[in-house]
Amino acid sequence: MEPRFTAGMRYDADSIRRLCQVRRDTFEVGKKLGIVAASLLLIGLGLFMSSINPLGILMMLGGSIMLTGVNAPASVLADKVLQQFKGKKFPNIQYSFSESGITTNEMTEEFPYTGIAALIEDKEYLYLFQNRLAAFMIDRSTLEGKENDFRSFLETQTGLAFCEPFKLKSMNLRNFLQAIRLSRSAKSRNKESFPGDRLR
Repeated sequence: MEPRFTAGMRYDADSIRRLCQVRRDTFEVGKKLGIVAASLLLIGLGLFMSSINPLGILMMLGGSIMLTGVNAPASVLADKVLQQFKGKKFPNIQYSFSESGITTNEMTEEFPYTGIAALIEDKEYLYLFQNRLAAFMIDRSTLEGKENDFRSFLETQTGLAFCEPFKLKSMNLRNFLQAIRLSRSAKSRNKESFPGDRLR
């Protein structure tokens, strides 16, 4: 079937790190908020106790370390993925989007739009997550066709809407509930059955 749109993705270390971070910001919001809450609690208790007990200083230090490491799991995952490419070329994926599904230069079968769990976007990339471990990452600058038409096409075919990754500094109730919904949606899917770019 003739493709409606085509696009590509030439990976490098920076884009893999970006993908890992977006994954965490999309599917691990509860964990991030839990770490932030525990960190702030330790810092608060430390402030309260520091005037009467030296242990308070250690609590503040521990809370601060936890807070600064809230995104550490994304970095660890990125390092693990990059290690797999040591001495190898990064993938250069070419996508074709037809009415019935997605094909790439590295896939032998068409992937149906019903297998997409989340549509995520930032300034440079579009992310079509099949679950928390697999995604089609698209460089917006490579898209052949109008981007608004492409986004509308994907939203129609998948029944989903594009949204931005969850960010603590711009958190509101709507974004929080949306992130929780996406996380639950991904858990309901079989993580071993999708052929996109895997994060392992």
